[in-house]
Amino acid sequence: MICNLLCQAAKPNADGKRGRFIVIEGIDGCGKTTQVKLLKKRIMAEGGYAFTTSEPTCKASHAPTRAGALLSSVLKGKTKLPDSAIAGLFLTDRILHNTDGHLGINALLARGSDVICTRYYYSSLVYQGTPELFDWVFEANFNCPDIRTPDVCIFLDIDPKVSHGRVMGRHTKAEIYEQNTEMLVKARAKYLNAFEKVKAAFPEQRIEFVDASRGIEEIADDIYKIVNSIEI
Repeated sequence: MICNLLCQAAKPNADGKRGRFIVIEGIDGCGKTTQVKLLKKRIMAEGGYAFTTSEPTCKASHAPTRAGALLSSVLKGKTKLPDSAIAGLFLTDRILHNTDGHLGINALLARGSDVICTRYYYSSLVYQGTPELFDWVFEANFNCPDIRTPDVCIFLDIDPKVSHGRVMGRHTKAEIYEQNTEMLVKARAKYLNAFEKVKAAFPEQRIEFVDASRGIEEIADDIYKIVNSIEI
């Protein structure tokens, strides 16, 4: 398993350039998983290398960090922790996700592989950024030297009512952040607020919105155009 994961992103690009770091964000049920798979398939089909990962790392196809493993229990509602502790776990998971020597984001990019990450620090502003913790979560994540800035964040925007129908159509138990339409409406509003604050503080950050209510292939085409416009 680990060998297969390493092999999919092990070969450097012929020109020696680092890979592109792409983050896909969106409320639950917007189609992130489908679009990440399609993007990776397209990059690989055109001779590139792509590695897909997720945050928290307990949702990734590779082994999670220690913090990510604990977050799995938290997200399923099995472990209760203070909001500050949960935010700290996400931060720790993210730092380790960046700095791991084998499957870390930095190591993969240095080998020339594109890295496509489902959720990143924008999600922390939405889901861990309570009114009392927002400023701390913002400062800790966006000013941490061990947390890399993405080349682009692509936000899949969709009506929360539509996304909730998709979530309820899954044959799995909803997590603590995706239990009803109201929560998804609030999450979308928080995303918009978070992006506004990020752009105000870091105008160089590239955040792109894609209408996720359309057909799968149409969405995929827009995402691929955005990714291909990245200059390294």
